Amino acid sequence: MLYGLNKDGLMIYANLCGIMLILMINFAFPIWLVRNRNRRHRGKVYATNLSSPQTVKSGRLLAIIKDEEFGKKLEDFCRENYCLDSLYFIYFVLEFLKDVETKETDDISQSFQRGLNQFILPFSRLEVNISSKCRQRIVASQSSQQGSQEVPSDIFNEAFEEVAGMLYENLYTSFMRRLKPLEKAMISG
Repeated sequence: MLYGLNKDGLMIYANLCGIMLILMINFAFPIWLVRNRNRRHRGKVYATNLSSPQTVKSGRLLAIIKDEEFGKKLEDFCRENYCLDSLYFIYFVLEFLKDVETKETDDISQSFQRGLNQFILPFSRLEVNISSKCRQRIVASQSSQQGSQEVPSDIFNEAFEEVAGMLYENLYTSFMRRLKPLEKAMISG
């Protein structure tokens, strides 16, 4: 007997510890990766939505994308599976968020317009597959921005979560299966 628990009690305790570890890895760690809960931009605070179930999925994809070696392998895999436009959109949003933190309002407006024309508008060159509700929200935001130069930093967040979730659902398992066991361990831990 250990800590007053018999053999069955220890097994239950061990199983609960394992479940808690799995929950922490799957939910807490990806949220920690997206740890900037509040973003400051020109005196305004924009909250990042961390309650979305897609955050876990996008956190896993971001971990792969940010690694140079695995990011290149994912890009090749996306090219083979005809979804390179989705990966390019994720790259664009990451760059847009960097621009929001470092550049002037005019540059941010130009970057927003470039993303809108390249990925969001119907029949654009690299149009991404997002819900019409999300697309309409971004386009309506562009219409309301005509008078002012201020672009909210979270304008592409919903589209980003949809695209990252779709990439995760459609490719993540296949991509992980293709990797060697040692590479999988490097990504996971």
